[in-house]
Amino acid sequence: MRRDPIVEEVRRNREALAREHGNDVDAIVAAFQREDATSGVTTVSFPPKRLVKRATRRKPGKSQRPKRMEPTRSGSRKRAAHS
Repeated sequence: MRRDPIVEEVRRNREALAREHGNDVDAIVAAFQREDATSGVTTVSFPPKRLVKRATRRKPGKSQRPKRMEPTRSGSRKRAAHS
């Protein structure tokens, strides 16, 4: 399998960051939060967009459920006639 240099770089950086913070996830998160607060970059957050509910297409006269099977005298089954 071919090695991807970008994946290798990301893994090296991740390992260095973990080693720098003693493999403590809380310390890593705190470091990122400190960096975020001091970076001066404004984070923008928008409210979630509402999804418009669309009607489902159904063929007229067709039900969603299959019709119930009823036993016949010969033991085989036939579809029940619905009026």
